[in-house]
Amino acid sequence: MTERNSHESSGIENNNQRHDYNEIKKAQTHYQEQLNSIQNSLEEWELLKEINQKIHRYIEKYPLVGSDEVEHLRSEEIKQLLAQNQQRNRELAIMPELRREIPKKIHFVWLGKLGTIQQEYIRAWNEINKGENYTITIWYDKDALLVHELNKRIKAFAKKINQLNFTPDAYANAVIVIQNQAYQKITEALERGLTFDQASINFIRDYLKGDEQELRNIKKQNQASFDDFILNERKAGRHYTLKNVKSLFDIDPHNPNPVQDREIQIQQKNYQLELALRQNMAAASDMLRLKVLEQQGGGYFDADLLPAFKADLWENLEIPAALSKSDLNDTDFNLAKTQLVLEHLSEFFPHRKMLFDSNKYQDYAKSFAAKGSAHKKLIDDMRIFLRGKRNTLSDFFQPLQPIKLHPDGILVAKNRDVFINNNAIFSYPNSGSIKLLQQQIGNNYRFLRDHDLVFVDNTDVINDRINNYTDKITLALWNDPKASTRINGEIGNMLFRKDGVVPGSQATIFISGPEMFERRIKRYSEQMFGQQRNPLSSSAEASFFISGLFSDFNNFTEEDMVSSWIQETEASSQTLLIKRSDQLKEWSALDIQNKPHQGNANQEKLYNDIRHHFDTLFLENTDKKILKNIFSLQLKIQSYINNYPKFPSVAALKELQKKIHNIVFPDADFKLNQQRSIIIISKIDPEQAARIYMSIHDHNKYGKAEPNINALIFSDPYLQPFKGFTGEENDIFQGKQGDFNAKFHIPLGNKFTVFKANLLAAQAQNVLNNVYLDEKKIAHIGYSYNELTALKGNEHVGIIIYTIILAIQEKRDSNFIGQTDLLMLKNFANQRYLQDMQRERLADINQIGKSDPNTEIAEWDKHYSGQTGEQLQQRLLDKNLNINSWLDVLLENRKGLLISENNYGLDFVTRHLIGLKSKGITTIGLGVLNAKFAQPLIDDYLRTGNLSGELAVMVETNGLGKLFESAFAKKMKIIALGVDSRRKGIEEDDYENIYRIDKTNQGVVEAFNQPGGKFVAILSSEFLQSQPGIEGPLSGITHRLGLPALTANESGFTWLADNIYQRKAYQPLSLNSIEQSASFPHFSVTADPGYQNILSTLDELHARVSNSGKINTACQLHQEIQQYIQRNPDSELNSRLITLKKQIAALFPSVELPFSPGRGQKRKMPSAIFDSHGSREGNT
Repeated sequence: MTERNSHESSGIENNNQRHDYNEIKKAQTHYQEQLNSIQNSLEEWELLKEINQKIHRYIEKYPLVGSDEVEHLRSEEIKQLLAQNQQRNRELAIMPELRREIPKKIHFVWLGKLGTIQQEYIRAWNEINKGENYTITIWYDKDALLVHELNKRIKAFAKKINQLNFTPDAYANAVIVIQNQAYQKITEALERGLTFDQASINFIRDYLKGDEQELRNIKKQNQASFDDFILNERKAGRHYTLKNVKSLFDIDPHNPNPVQDREIQIQQKNYQLELALRQNMAAASDMLRLKVLEQQGGGYFDADLLPAFKADLWENLEIPAALSKSDLNDTDFNLAKTQLVLEHLSEFFPHRKMLFDSNKYQDYAKSFAAKGSAHKKLIDDMRIFLRGKRNTLSDFFQPLQPIKLHPDGILVAKNRDVFINNNAIFSYPNSGSIKLLQQQIGNNYRFLRDHDLVFVDNTDVINDRINNYTDKITLALWNDPKASTRINGEIGNMLFRKDGVVPGSQATIFISGPEMFERRIKRYSEQMFGQQRNPLSSSAEASFFISGLFSDFNNFTEEDMVSSWIQETEASSQTLLIKRSDQLKEWSALDIQNKPHQGNANQEKLYNDIRHHFDTLFLENTDKKILKNIFSLQLKIQSYINNYPKFPSVAALKELQKKIHNIVFPDADFKLNQQRSIIIISKIDPEQAARIYMSIHDHNKYGKAEPNINALIFSDPYLQPFKGFTGEENDIFQGKQGDFNAKFHIPLGNKFTVFKANLLAAQAQNVLNNVYLDEKKIAHIGYSYNELTALKGNEHVGIIIYTIILAIQEKRDSNFIGQTDLLMLKNFANQRYLQDMQRERLADINQIGKSDPNTEIAEWDKHYSGQTGEQLQQRLLDKNLNINSWLDVLLENRKGLLISENNYGLDFVTRHLIGLKSKGITTIGLGVLNAKFAQPLIDDYLRTGNLSGELAVMVETNGLGKLFESAFAKKMKIIALGVDSRRKGIEEDDYENIYRIDKTNQGVVEAFNQPGGKFVAILSSEFLQSQPGIEGPLSGITHRLGLPALTANESGFTWLADNIYQRKAYQPLSLNSIEQSASFPHFSVTADPGYQNILSTLDELHARVSNSGKINTACQLHQEIQQYIQRNPDSELNSRLITLKKQIAALFPSVELPFSPGRGQKRKMPSAIFDSHGSREGNT
């Protein structure tokens, strides 16, 4: 564009802006001139609404940021005018004199056949309100009674043509293609003057091989369901009006209104689109209910709702004290109340009783009673209470009260406890709110057409267009609450063609349902009143013209828990099969009984994901893949339950969880501890859980060997279902202080003062900078427990650790016994840290032994065992060698030195850095420092020369000061090789040693098995030599890097031979031969405490998982038995105890068990036990 054109364009824009600004001013002036005559009237409201609409159009076209002084002044004036008008709107909205009583009309809309349950529910509304002068109208489409039949036939045909290649995608695509054909043919027929049903019959006959006479009979039956109901009710003295929805779209030829007539044509086009293309009766009904209220006003109800119970119905019922308020607000309880009342009124609801007896409805009373004895008592008392009531509807239900609304307002349903629903709506005729909702629906269909999402050929096209749409959305838009709300709604709209075809898709709630209601009314409220909140969120908003939320009806009904739309989607999915190796168990799909969902976008996405995951659960062809899907689904369900516990869908989801669990874990196949461990692992890695499940299944069923890694995983105390910290502060500091992420949140209580004083002192020394305190006396700690202990060389850190221990001991669960770090994880760990830690730990465990240790050890033996090893040793012992000669020998064709961690090792490296560097060594590895924690600090030091406070503590604690100074001066690299092994040094945990050794070894190999200079590493000998592993030996770092292990001493180096006795798989000791304490007599607490100690220690023995733990406890138990027998030589228990002692001794046939010290004293374990059963080095 040229400069001249640019100026011309800018000039035109400024002219338009000035014109629009002047129009606003003109309208405002007119309002001021009329104010005296229209003040506090609906006329004033209408003028202000017109001005507000002009202002908002102005704001959308010209953002209120002036480019010059004049424009800036206009912007400020517009802002002030808008705020002034919004304040006046708020005042008008609360004026009682502006409200009008809505017409006493009750409307129901029902497409297709009017079911017997719907007839009973509608009859109840009539009976209860017959004295209130309400008229009841049932709206139906006389010419579209076969919509459901058309939908059913299309889906059946799609299944038939895909039966040899049935997948969800193939099925969905086939349905979409047939629907497109149906729309084309039916639309052409409508243009020729045929009705929808006539066109549908022709299409089903010609393209879906249907029988024409059968279809005509179905249509006749569906029409009769309305006619017979009206006739029979009239005979009983109950009157209704039956109306054809076609009249709603009539255009008056005598009073043409081009704008209004065009809107009616668009509405009718969208209505016919839903019938002919998607056969989505829910979406079509959404449009019709608004059209009915626009023209007639009154109240609309879904036909699966009942009148509200009388407020005093249950007031004389005694509630058991054991039941909490949450119990009485429980969805199951509310559904149970309705169930019991309808059972009592079975004379008025005979078809409901038939459906209940045939198990179509869930027994909610039974479900609630099963929750506990108090719950059962309440249900029993309610049944007795109801027997004393008369068998009349008026004793239970209350009529509608007169409702007054602002003529522009709307009253919408409260969806049980939380969000809105459009299943009950009240308004005055021609309400502005109703028209806005209709406009929004029209906008949504226009959006679908603009994005070519109405007539697609397959689901891939839908997915691609959604991806293309989201790719264009910037982070700024996602972070803008208004924009993100609009975007989420539009993404929901884009699933249009998946509704009723792909399980879980619920675009209709975004296009015309509750989600659209909430978003559009919220936006309107913000424009009219300037309120940045949801006007439907609470009764407090009743001061606005949108009169709060309506709850004078009962949606805790059995029929409302079952959506015909969702059932239809479920019916399209295939029967689910869970396959096992020895049998095929059939399980029909459980319907998640809930209406199309009404939550926020994130909730909606999760719920949709659950439904989709459920319906595709068993499409995999292997047990392992099926199980992975099951575990993933259970996680999603639990996430939904945790986040949205009060939603009606939770009851059905819990039931689904329970049924899935019972199928996955038959009691006879899995022990409880196995179930527990698999469930825990499934929360971290569903695929790993599936592998473990199958290995246990095969072991239990067929005697196949169970991998030893299962025992390691099951015994790992860090793979427990830790609750972690659940307070509100859990995420307060996430990302708030730079890169800080809290790992623990510790409530300090009365330890706060001591903690704070020492924290300030430590931070003054640049230590523990990742700890923050808040006003609630909670310490937010950005360190793991091991990282804290690495800093305890600082006196203040030591006191802080002790303070933490005292604080958590006060909060500990008395039934939980464990180390400090376990206690911290159990109750105080940040949720995200906890998940990441467990996920990382499981991944590390899965890598154990993956390096092919047997090959590595065999290759190493060729160079360093036997005669070749002795030759290297002899060369090192040559007294004529000096340091340079030693290094020449050791680094000959080798890339580094592996030195055992002792005083001389560190001292040798420190003193000989010059010599080491001269031989090409550029990197020093240290096993005493935690790689994850210390390495960033080390890198910063080597780059800047500044030793941070925390690194200084670790350096001083480990005597590394001189080494660091020399390495920095000589520009050598230092690498930390230690791991955050959360149980380092705990002697009795053999499995943890395997984990710690393998994780460290992997890290060292990864650090040094790279191209570049040579290295020297100082590590504990347990990492250098072979160790017992899971399925076989663990190779040491020496084997993996092909280097000898060395020890340094005053006179030089010594070659460290490998311990060949450690080259084996760890074999857990079996305690199956030792009796359980339950088989022994149990006396009162006054009995001999020695005997009580024996039973307690016996329980402890069976709880141990590692060999060293078992042996330790066995020694203690052996001694306690001997002491008891010596003290009580005549006891009748002695023969049993002697048998137990023999069982213990039989575990170690080649060992005489020591007579160890008493309870609580330190015991020294016999080395032979470790030698024969595989733990530690051979010379422990």
